[in-house]
Amino acid sequence: MLLLLMMVSFGFVSCSDDDEGNAGSTSMLCGKWEVVRIQGYEEYDGERVEVDESVYGIYCEFFEDGTGSFLGEHCEWSLSGNRLTIFMYGVADTATITSLTDTELVIEASGRDEDGEFYGKYTMRRAD
Repeated sequence: MLLLLMMVSFGFVSCSDDDEGNAGSTSMLCGKWEVVRIQGYEEYDGERVEVDESVYGIYCEFFEDGTGSFLGEHCEWSLSGNRLTIFMYGVADTATITSLTDTELVIEASGRDEDGEFYGKYTMRRAD
């Protein structure tokens, strides 16, 4: 259940403006990625639940036309510097790409909503 919540809580708020570096290019991001590790926490009502798990069989895919899938759900996306914006269910959420190479993608998201605070780090390996 916690893993599901961490994946769904990718409804995130981005970090500060000093994250504007270039972590890679749109062409590097395009392709199929398998999520291999999820790390982070959720803190609600004074209770903090942490997760650090290896996962398999969960994919993200980014196409050149700005469409794709994120954690198995259809999305639209855009990349500006190292800011990745995912559009799902009529909501735009932004995360920070902290590493993007030919074989690895690391995305971090953190924020606070009406329910509490959260942080997630998603490590992915190229699957195509």
